[in-house]
Amino acid sequence: MIAVSSLLAGKYDEYSRLFIEIPFLPCQPDLHTAPGGRYLKAFHKGSFDRLPGRYEEIFAFAGAHGLTLHEFSYETGINENVVDRIEYYIVQIEIPVKG
Repeated sequence: MIAVSSLLAGKYDEYSRLFIEIPFLPCQPDLHTAPGGRYLKAFHKGSFDRLPGRYEEIFAFAGAHGLTLHEFSYETGINENVVDRIEYYIVQIEIPVKG
């Protein structure tokens, strides 16, 4: 997880938390739950060094469509258990939309 404020400041590698989906886990005080609501979702395929470019595209799209992104960006490796080369790795990016 990366705070949207960090991403907007160009700090694309300032991961502050680890997000793992665990189905059927009861809420606990020290666990973060992703907020409900609308999300802007994008995918990135390939090397992580090109991930900042994808975020720039996401923010450009959000700006062009009047969307305000907030809280955290959630990155999930879609196919990490089945790829053997980084150029085939797919990351799903989800960022909550305010309002």
